Amino acid sequence: MSSLVNQLGLFQLLLDGALLLCLVLLIAWIRRTPGGLEGRRILRSTEDFMAASEKLTAAFERNLKEKRALVTGLLQSLEQRTREMELVLARAEETIGRLDETRSKAEPQSRPDDPPARLGVNRPKPKLSDQERRVLELFRSGRSAAKIATELRLPKGEVELILGLHKRT
Repeated sequence: MSSLVNQLGLFQLLLDGALLLCLVLLIAWIRRTPGGLEGRRILRSTEDFMAASEKLTAAFERNLKEKRALVTGLLQSLEQRTREMELVLARAEETIGRLDETRSKAEPQSRPDDPPARLGVNRPKPKLSDQERRVLELFRSGRSAAKIATELRLPKGEVELILGLHKRT
């Protein structure tokens, strides 16, 4: 995005330079041409053209500044979201690690050939954290994942992960 903004700025500079060159050539041509009245009229219309082009240039520069501010804001927001997602991922990996640890402690008590052990029946349920317990309570009371996330001030993805993990267990 930033390179696009820089390219637009460069394009504006080139356009301004071309307009300036055209103006200089036009003024030189007017001065060489006899017939003052016609020349003055051309000069006046050229001055009007220059004033309009300056207004356009100023508007373009304002728009360019706005776009830069928007792009900067979007990049900062994206970086914040990335940090939040990394935090959610770390929490998810921690939760999965605890579940795996709980399962591995429960599995040696039964033989792998035993059908209930293969199917996950009679395995002890992992201990829930206060946060997980609260998410599950709110879900059972009929709240959506988005409402739970808002109420508990958690990322929605984390709430969905907790719900998904506890549907499987």
